[in-house]
Amino acid sequence: MNSKSKVHLYLGIFIFIEILFFMHVSLWKDESFTMSLVHNDYLNIIKIDSMDVHPPLYYLILKAFLNITTFWSDSFFVKVIFARLFSLITTAMSLLILNKTMRKMDVCFNRPTLMILFLLMPNILLYATQIRMYSLATLFIVLEFDQLIRYYKSQKSGNLILSILFAAFAAYTHYFAAVSAGFLLVLYCFKFIMIKNFVTAKTIAKSILVFLGLFIPWLFVAISQVKRVNDDYWIKSSGWNGLLKSFFGIYNCIYGALWSSIILWICLAIIVFCSMRNLNRYFKNSILTIFCVYSLTFGFGMLVSYLTRPIFVSRYIYPVYFILIYLTVVCLMKLCSNGFFNNNLIPKLLFVGVVFLILSVNHTVTIFNQVNRYVIPSISFVNEAKEMQQNKNQTIKLSSRFSTDHLTERIVYLQYINKNVTNNDIRVGRLFGNNNQKLFKKIFYNVN
Repeated sequence: MNSKSKVHLYLGIFIFIEILFFMHVSLWKDESFTMSLVHNDYLNIIKIDSMDVHPPLYYLILKAFLNITTFWSDSFFVKVIFARLFSLITTAMSLLILNKTMRKMDVCFNRPTLMILFLLMPNILLYATQIRMYSLATLFIVLEFDQLIRYYKSQKSGNLILSILFAAFAAYTHYFAAVSAGFLLVLYCFKFIMIKNFVTAKTIAKSILVFLGLFIPWLFVAISQVKRVNDDYWIKSSGWNGLLKSFFGIYNCIYGALWSSIILWICLAIIVFCSMRNLNRYFKNSILTIFCVYSLTFGFGMLVSYLTRPIFVSRYIYPVYFILIYLTVVCLMKLCSNGFFNNNLIPKLLFVGVVFLILSVNHTVTIFNQVNRYVIPSISFVNEAKEMQQNKNQTIKLSSRFSTDHLTERIVYLQYINKNVTNNDIRVGRLFGNNNQKLFKKIFYNVN
C-alpha cells in the first residue's frame, strides 16, 4: 500500500469514528417530531405538517427513503439510524458536488486534507446527521449554486432551468432556504447587470418570477403557518445579545461562549481576505456571492423578526453556512500552499495556531457533548425500551423526571410499538414551545 492509499485509509477510519459519535438513537424533541410525522402516510404528513411552521418536502422524501431502506424492519431504532443516514448521504452528496464545482472553476486542492479541516468546523457533523431538514436544504442550495456557476460560464438555458428547479425544492424544504435560494438568483441577475449583459439579466429576472410561481401551490398554507406564529412562540426576543448569537451562533465553538465564535469568524475572514490574490476571479466572485447571500438571509430574518416577532435562529442559515465554510477551508488550504509562511513566520504560525486551537477545542467539546447528552442516554433509552415493550400494559406511565427531549423520544417510541402514554406533567407548551393543541394531538396522538 503506497503512502497516498494509507492517507485515504486513515482518513476513512477517522471519518468513520467521528460519525459514530453522531449516529446515536437518542433524539431531541424536533427529531422526535420528525419520527412521529413520518410514521403517517404521505397525505397525512402533508395535512399534519400544514399545522406546523415548515414546508413538507423533507418529510415526504424521508418517508420514501425509510420505506425503501427499512422495509425489512419495524424497529424504531433501525428507522432512527437510517433517518440519520439519510441526512449523512445528502451531506456527502453536497460535498461531492462542491468538489466538482471547484474543478469547474479550476481550483485544485488536496481533498483528504480538506475533508479533515471541513469536519473540524463547528456544527458540520452535528447537522449532517440530524433528523431534520437542514442537510436536504443544503443539498438543494448547493445544486442551485452549482448550476448558476455553470450558467454564468456557459449561459446554457438547461443550467438556469435546473437552478430554478433546485431553488423551488429548497423552498419546499425550509422557508429560510427559500429566502437564500431567492437571494442567490437575485445576485446572479445583478452580476449580469454589472457586466452589462442585460439580455441574460432579464432572462434570470423572468426565472425568478417562475421560482416564485412554483411556490404558489403551498403559498396559502405558508401564510396560515406564519399567522400561527404568535406571542407564545418558542423563539424569544433577546436584544443585541440575541442579534449577535443569531449571526455568530452557527460558528458556535465553545458552548455558551459567544466570544469564541466571534474570534473564529474574524480569523476565518482574515484567511479569506489574505488568500484572494491566489485564487481566480470565478472563485472570488463565488465566495463573495455566498457571503452576500449569508448576510442578506440573516438581514431578512432580523428585519422580519423586528417588524413582527422573533422567527430566526442561527441554524436556519446552515445551508449557506455549509457552502461558505467549505469555500473558506479551500481558502485556508490555498493560503498555506502558496508561500504564506515565507515571511513573518512567527506571527503567521501563531495566527494559524490560534485557528487550529479554537477548532480543536470546539471539536473536543462537541464530541464530549454528544457522548454526554446523546450517546450515554441512548444506552439507557434502549434498555428502558425493552422493558416498555415487555410491559403487558397497553398504557405506560412516563416519569416526570425526564427532560423534554427524553420524554418526547419515549412517547414516539411507544407509538411505534402501538402503546399509549400517561403523564400528568405533559403540557403542549413544554413539547412545542407554543400552545398548538391541534398539532399536539396529531403528533402525540398516543398521549392520554
